[in-house]
Amino acid sequence: MLLNVALPRGAHATLTTAARRESLPFERFIEHAVRRALADHAEQEIDHLGRTVHQLLAHASPARLLIAVGHALTQLSKESLP
Repeated sequence: MLLNVALPRGAHATLTTAARRESLPFERFIEHAVRRALADHAEQEIDHLGRTVHQLLAHASPARLLIAVGHALTQLSKESLP
């Protein structure tokens, strides 16, 4: 992963201290932090989608919901074609 960001001195100092505390090089510490943030975001998105599916299942059978999702995905793939 390549990240080219100019950090303010205070932020850089804080991150450098945190990296040293974890005995990691600065770059490795940033890489781990970004990966954790991305994983957390993915988990939150999955949780949100799960709650949405449960709400949809309150009003539709699993079979109907699956058909609707299949239809939506088919339409989406048709729209993305040139």
